[in-house]
Amino acid sequence: MTGVVLTDSGSPFRQSVLLNIGSRDGIIDGWPVMDGIGLVGRIAGVGQETSRVILLTDTSSRIPILVQPSGQHAILAGDNALDPLIDFLEDPDLVRPGDRVISVSDGGVFPADLLVGQVVLGPDRRLRVRLAADYERLEFLRVLRNQPREAISDQGGLLTPFSSPQTPAEQDGGGNG
Repeated sequence: MTGVVLTDSGSPFRQSVLLNIGSRDGIIDGWPVMDGIGLVGRIAGVGQETSRVILLTDTSSRIPILVQPSGQHAILAGDNALDPLIDFLEDPDLVRPGDRVISVSDGGVFPADLLVGQVVLGPDRRLRVRLAADYERLEFLRVLRNQPREAISDQGGLLTPFSSPQTPAEQDGGGNG
C-alpha cells in the first residue's frame, strides 16, 4: 500500500515521517516501509488516518541485517546520521566497503531480502551502511504487508502416521481369495 509523506519530524533527536494512511487502510504497527528502491524504516504508531514511520537512521531503530557476499549477520543501528552503524558484526575482516546489505527475517522484524544499502567506511573509521533509499526525496512510501509466519506447535501433525507395508493377502482383501 502506498502512502504520501505528510511531514517529517524535522528534529535532530527524532527521525520519522508521517504518512496519510492508517488503521482504516489496514496498516499495522511494525510493518516495513520502502521507497522505490530500498528499506526506509518501519511503522511505529498507527492512527485512524495516519501512521508514523521510524526511519532506519533514528537512534531507536535496530534491525537485523545480512552483508553479502560474506554472509555476515549484524545489526543496523541508527544514530541520527545519514549512514547508520553496523553493530555486532560476526567477523569484520570479511566485510568490505561496497558489500550489499539486505534485511533478514531474524526475530520476525522484517521479511528477508529487502535491499537496505551498501557498506561504507565512515569518517569515524567504523563500518556503516549507505542506505539505498533516497532520504532527500521521501514523498511516496510503500508499506509492505508483513504477516507473521504461522508457528508450528505440533510437528507430528505434519507427518502421516507410519504404517507397515501390507502383505499380499491384506492387499487382496484379507486373503480369502
